[in-house]
Amino acid sequence: MKKNMNVMMGLVAASLLGPASALAQTCPSFEELARASLPTEVGDSAIMGRLLSASATAQLSSSFDATLASRSVGDTLAAETTCTSTRCNYRNTTGSALKVDLTRGKVTYLNRTRSELERTTTLSEGAAYEASVRAAQSFGVPAGELDTQTPVVRAMRSSTKDPVTGRGTSTRTEMHVWMKRRVQGFPVYGSKVHTAVDPNGQVARLHVRWSDFRLSPGLRATDTLPRDKVYEELVMQLRASNTPCALGQVKSYIAYVPTRLVEGGAGLEEERTYRTVNVSQDEYVPALVVRAAPIEQPEDSGRPVDAGQELFIPLLGGGER
Repeated sequence: MKKNMNVMMGLVAASLLGPASALAQTCPSFEELARASLPTEVGDSAIMGRLLSASATAQLSSSFDATLASRSVGDTLAAETTCTSTRCNYRNTTGSALKVDLTRGKVTYLNRTRSELERTTTLSEGAAYEASVRAAQSFGVPAGELDTQTPVVRAMRSSTKDPVTGRGTSTRTEMHVWMKRRVQGFPVYGSKVHTAVDPNGQVARLHVRWSDFRLSPGLRATDTLPRDKVYEELVMQLRASNTPCALGQVKSYIAYVPTRLVEGGAGLEEERTYRTVNVSQDEYVPALVVRAAPIEQPEDSGRPVDAGQELFIPLLGGGER
């Protein structure tokens, strides 16, 4: 009886803590989330020196060739009369289109005769990946910057439902390949290639986003922020935009990020003056890219769920230039 009484008293004491106190004991704090997500390289000036030694081997703005790109996807396209050296649309009578905007580092290709068919594909992931790599390189993407170690290859499926039997069917209609960009082994934020490959192994759609690469002037490894300073900034930003216990997971990685996205990033004045060029050449700085995901809510809970956040934390201080 005494044992049961102790258990009951314990339950009563726990209930007196209230739901807020009980929740605070189970959900991770901003400090815990930030500490667990911080990469080991943060605060390492030698790693920062490696990042700052980067230089582009080739630029999309100078290597893109519309004739080579069209030939590589087996299409014939004619330029519109309004074309400039950096912006142009190419089309044909069968619905194909190639849109080029080198001022933004973007090239998009679409072949409707391949995209709008819903035939079953047996194409392997390897064959789709190889077709994507060949096309990307033919479109002027530097081979040395393609992240071939972590491509994402997925089959797009088309689902139908028989109105009589109610039976559903699902077929693989296209293969999709996503590849990111890496310089000096680190990702370049915002750069990617996405390819849709039809059942015959031909490119149905291709989207390239690959701004010309240039480090922001004046960056120095000696201005590397200490690890604890980056940690404090991350905690502050997480706390500023979230309520306690709102976040379930925080992940972060070091990347080259356009200066305009990093608050307080170096080289802002240089970026303004550099905009006089007529091609897309974003200025980049090493930064911490942070993705914060909300706590998952029970199914049918009726509670709204945020899409998550993306933050950019500087890794270099604004030393004297």
